[in-house]
Amino acid sequence: MKKTLLFKLLLLPLSFLLMSAEDNLITLTVQNNTDYAFYYLYLSSTSSTEWGEDRLGDEVISAGEEMSFLIESGSYDIKIVDEDDDACIRNGISLSRDVSLTYDNSQWIDCINSGSSSSTSSSSNIRFTVDNNSNYDFYNIYLSPSSASEWGDDKLGSEILYAGSEKDIYIAPGEYDIKIIDEDGDDCIRYGVNIRSNITLSYSNSQWLDCAVDGSSSSSSSSSSSTYSLTFTNSSLWSIYHIYASSSSSSEWGDDKLGATEVLSNGESKTIYLTGGTYDFKFIDEDGDECIFYGVEVDESDTFDIGTEGWLDCIGD
Repeated sequence: MKKTLLFKLLLLPLSFLLMSAEDNLITLTVQNNTDYAFYYLYLSSTSSTEWGEDRLGDEVISAGEEMSFLIESGSYDIKIVDEDDDACIRNGISLSRDVSLTYDNSQWIDCINSGSSSSTSSSSNIRFTVDNNSNYDFYNIYLSPSSASEWGDDKLGSEILYAGSEKDIYIAPGEYDIKIIDEDGDDCIRYGVNIRSNITLSYSNSQWLDCAVDGSSSSSSSSSSSTYSLTFTNSSLWSIYHIYASSSSSSEWGDDKLGATEVLSNGESKTIYLTGGTYDFKFIDEDGDECIFYGVEVDESDTFDIGTEGWLDCIGD
């Protein structure tokens, strides 16, 4: 039987093998929104001890330009060197889908300054993903430290975050104010969002409309107390495949907070951000078992541990 299976595998058409290989390929786009030209770009597997060849060759990514690379999905270290020979290094970046890596002036200077003190200090950068599940295109995204007095550069640059798409932004951990503007000029502002690990900020249509309407009444009325972080740590024996958080006044669960591909495995954590209010939560594990909590008051940031005993009690109810 084993010999027969091996023989059949050897007879697989080349087109199938090529198609399988292509399934693992993603596009990495480096967008240079700084005032400096990028002269060298190295992209090395995190498991490698060498940087390898310069991916730019004879080319240069000038200020305001971008360049895309077709690579296999995986964990990478990235090193970019500018016209002044200053280097920005980011270690251990997990790339599992098409992503745009954007640098504005402040981000570039922060990165090369942190790299001057330690060649690995840039590994502290985390991924902040804006997932647009609304019916509106997002034209501008501003992400500013809460201590700053200005919004800074638009993280989208010349891009548009179309409905149904997402944008990855790499930043240092900290407390940020977030401002997103859609195609109609409506904006959604969240103040004092504490970002300490890789997170995804998702907007369904109802969430976007709620935030944009709240923001339109007063551009300064929102405070840091209106948005809270909820971190769920899975300490159970089962992987969690879906997390829903819906306003208790809603008749629908809305979008899955884990998205289409993310899984909360044992020992992993997921942070979501919600405005203050009363919510219902639903968790679904790998076996399709559900745990539902109704009428949970969200009025502060908190961490929840999902243990084996608690999980069994909940799905048993």
